[in-house]
Amino acid sequence: MPDPEPGPGQVLVKVRAAALNFFDALMIQGVYQEKPPLPFVPGSEICGEVVETGQRVLGSVAGGPGGYAEYALMDAAAAWPV
Repeated sequence: MPDPEPGPGQVLVKVRAAALNFFDALMIQGVYQEKPPLPFVPGSEICGEVVETGQRVLGSVAGGPGGYAEYALMDAAAAWPV
């Protein structure tokens, strides 16, 4: 899948680690209450580096799953410094 493009108030993060939550496993199996359209990249919580600045951050992926990709989007206001 193509790398995501940040929108207003978002940052592009190079993912270094991603959590495996119970709901991620259910979503992968297709039995979670939210079913994103296929194909999709699972993963909701990440730790990584903001591409533009190199700042290490952690938090939730913006706009739904995508944390198991090489790059993911985060809302800048919700990106916690590490």
